[in-house]
Amino acid sequence: NAFLIFLSPKRSDREGRTRVADLEAAATRVEEQLNRKLARLTSPYLRGRRKVTVGFSLVFFNPLIMPERLVTRLVEEAWECTRIQKMQLAFQNRCRIQEILLADQISTRFQPIVNLQGPGLLGYEALSRGPAGTSQQSPINLFQEAAAAELTFELDRHAPYKLFVNIFPASMYDPDFQGTALIRLLEGLGLSPDRIVLEVSEQYAIENYTLFVEALQNFTQMGFQVAVDDIGAGYSGLEKVAHLNPHYLKFDMQLVRDIDASYIRREMARALKIFADKMDSKIIAEGIEREGERQACVDLGIHYGQGYLLGRPGELVLQPVETPVVSSEPV
Repeated sequence: NAFLIFLSPKRSDREGRTRVADLEAAATRVEEQLNRKLARLTSPYLRGRRKVTVGFSLVFFNPLIMPERLVTRLVEEAWECTRIQKMQLAFQNRCRIQEILLADQISTRFQPIVNLQGPGLLGYEALSRGPAGTSQQSPINLFQEAAAAELTFELDRHAPYKLFVNIFPASMYDPDFQGTALIRLLEGLGLSPDRIVLEVSEQYAIENYTLFVEALQNFTQMGFQVAVDDIGAGYSGLEKVAHLNPHYLKFDMQLVRDIDASYIRREMARALKIFADKMDSKIIAEGIEREGERQACVDLGIHYGQGYLLGRPGELVLQPVETPVVSSEPV
């Protein structure tokens, strides 16, 4: 949708003229205010950032041209201004991600996934981060910006240790991630396929379903396990998820957040637990930050948990251990 804002001349401008610099400054202020308020309103509910762009235009009064045509020109030029801004932002974003990849500025931290129904550890989730002090330091921002720049395949290939951090279906066709090349890589790290869980977002599994299923078969035949992320985030592809027969389902953190205080969230989790049990899939609850959330998950019979309450991401030296290493989209 597009909205128009018509400005009158500045009161302090004796000549009564609006300058281009005034319009540009006003557009910048409006854009900053809108995006700031939009972020506060949508961040608890939407995965991914939404950005509003504000263009501007200036036309001169011409008595030989009908006012309607002047307004039409004004709208078209303002719309073109926003289009150019979006192209510039996309180009700048792509350059930033390319520079991060070229400079090898991606680091990996490992967050434990804990058994909620007894002692022990299931494994670790590999979380990739960009340079410290930038928006890309957030794993979510890093992968969202890489996706917007169509550089997810390249980002997968640059993941340290070649653990699949945020697996995209197209990446499964990379020759370096298939067959004997992958087996040799894992052997060099002291890992075996049955200790690796390949994780894909429910959104990407559904949007690229045919491609994903075809590629997935090659990996499961090699002994890899599969996890589907973002369960409960709002996508409606549970029927297709069932056909994937994943070993693990990861509850989205928005479903887990304050689950102890929300009857609706608990009932949703209970229904999804029944769904998982019928597939013989284990559940991992993401984003556990309070004891009340942990206890609610325990009471629901959820198998495993992950979150700051149970352990923050840290460095990990990869070596043969008895627990599998879980690799997934960072949250």
